[in-house]
Amino acid sequence: AARCFGLPASLGACAEFLNLPIKKDKIGNTLINRYCKLYKKSTPLEISDDDLELFREYCERDVEVTYKLYELFKNSKNVALERQIWQLDAKMNLQGIPVSTENLYFLVNYSENTQKEAEKEAEQFGINLRSPKQMKEYFELYGIKLKDTQEKTLKELRPKLKQEKLQYLIDIRSVLGKASVKKFKALKDRLSLDNTLKMSLVYFGAHTGRWSGRGFQPHNLPRTKENALE
Repeated sequence: AARCFGLPASLGACAEFLNLPIKKDKIGNTLINRYCKLYKKSTPLEISDDDLELFREYCERDVEVTYKLYELFKNSKNVALERQIWQLDAKMNLQGIPVSTENLYFLVNYSENTQKEAEKEAEQFGINLRSPKQMKEYFELYGIKLKDTQEKTLKELRPKLKQEKLQYLIDIRSVLGKASVKKFKALKDRLSLDNTLKMSLVYFGAHTGRWSGRGFQPHNLPRTKENALE
């Protein structure tokens, strides 16, 4: 509801912005960091009675602040409409996006092997090809000044080069710079047991109201340049 009015999405920030008489209890973050991150070895497995009481008060305060916001927005026509969209969002996220695991695992293995081969080939140049500074310095040894090391710049430069070694360097750099490799791993790590990608859409993720992505970023996949009809 707050998002469709351009207000902060987080409960605490929204309450602060609207100057509500009751504010979110900030001690909650401290308690969550102390007790709820079980992947940390330092996280205690038992909670003291005092901290348990603080947790109870924190949760109770959250409910009170949420109800105050509900009272402000409940009669808005926008909220009624957005509630339907939010319910659709929840349904889509729970249903998930089907993923072909056979193709995914093939792409992950192929990408990882290609990256390893490229890293091995890159050793012959004696520089870190992912470093723009070192790339520029290496090209300057051949009298070539790079304005940047973006893929588009290097792709346009490659056919103009007379040195095959530099052309090969650009080819290796292109392989090492592929962001899609990380995307494949992110997708693999977030697969559910039914081979679907769940909870990847963020309702009202942008200020304009459109969805945004979480984790794998399904909205940011490369687009084909071929004619769709073909």
